[in-house]
Amino acid sequence: MCRGYLDPGQTAEAFDEEGFLRTGDLGRLTETGHLVLTGRLKDVIIRKGENISAQEIEDLLHRHPAVGDVAVIGLPDAGRGELVCAVVEQPPGPCP
Repeated sequence: MCRGYLDPGQTAEAFDEEGFLRTGDLGRLTETGHLVLTGRLKDVIIRKGENISAQEIEDLLHRHPAVGDVAVIGLPDAGRGELVCAVVEQPPGPCP
């Protein structure tokens, strides 16, 4: 990881007061110290001015039998604002 950016303003936006990187993920720590991710701060992907719900796409993809788990994220795109990216995990065993 890095300690920050060359621009102090970008560093202040990206890191909290304790030096942790703000990822946009929500979670909680268990009694054993493990991190459990429970959601995200931003669920909307903005592509060419259109608001796209990452949760809706994930719900749709979860219905497919060849999808075990999925996470939909927005990736920066100079021409469109953001691209929609789905990270898909196969279910255990052979694909249907």
